[in-house]
Amino acid sequence: MQENLTKEVRHQLLLLPYYSVFDNLMFKVDGDKVTLLGQVVRPTLKSDAEAAVKGIEGVASLDNQIEVLPVSPMDDQLRRAVYRALYTDASLSKYGWSALPSIHIIVKNGHVTLEGVVDSESDKNLANLRANGVPNVFSKVGDWRALEDAMPAPCHKTDVGTYAPRHNPPTYYTNLAATCAARDVPLGATIDLSARLTFITPDLNNDTHDTPVAYGDAWLSKLLPRLFATPEYQSGTTAVFLTWDEDDGSAANQIPTFVFAPSVPPGTAVGTRFDHYSMLRTTEEMLGLPAPYLGRAATAASMAAAFRLLP
Repeated sequence: MQENLTKEVRHQLLLLPYYSVFDNLMFKVDGDKVTLLGQVVRPTLKSDAEAAVKGIEGVASLDNQIEVLPVSPMDDQLRRAVYRALYTDASLSKYGWSALPSIHIIVKNGHVTLEGVVDSESDKNLANLRANGVPNVFSKVGDWRALEDAMPAPCHKTDVGTYAPRHNPPTYYTNLAATCAARDVPLGATIDLSARLTFITPDLNNDTHDTPVAYGDAWLSKLLPRLFATPEYQSGTTAVFLTWDEDDGSAANQIPTFVFAPSVPPGTAVGTRFDHYSMLRTTEEMLGLPAPYLGRAATAASMAAAFRLLP
């Protein structure tokens, strides 16, 4: 009885239409009681799983302990990057041939867990190696620094007050672990732009996502003059990009982006459509990093010529 029930629960979960490689559904059967476990990206998948298992003959009670993963654009980017790293590898691509690939990629607040079954210990080790080696602009440039508003300690990976690690990219990459504590530091009174690449993030108040724009205005009114006064900016070798990740929810997601550099003519306005991949490509170009550029930056439109950022 329990063996048949186990098979039917597994079968019904695998049939769920939105069960993807970024979810991991597990369960336990104890007599006629089923406990659902695992992690899912979509809240509806949790309820769909419950409905599917409740409809199985022989299930008397069900405990739904499936965790719905938090919404995070950074986690979404990391999911896609790890997917590409795994399933484009010649030795691992075979695991992606089925409708539901057997290696599941679970990402929560930048932490990656691989779940599933592979043919050998060597494939398991290779999958871990590929997941840990996801390339990013920080690992590519080497000499980087992140200045995080309200972060209580270097490379801090949990929510504290108005600091959220989901807005702190370096904490997401395991191949930065060795240098994260030294390079991912709280934003302080002194601005150090001596690294080739510096990434600055406001806290949850100053990013104006859930607060009045006045918060961000006040923060920027103090931050930008400090950036412009640095030796690096004054020397003409540094550009400052000020951008947002999203607008107020429109389909176009059109956001403001400002480019500051001594080489940019005052009042420059460009009508060309650019996106965040354009900014990434431009950053790589300005840093002199070798092609191919990261991800979709390889085919994105560069901003360099429009804003006179390169000789």
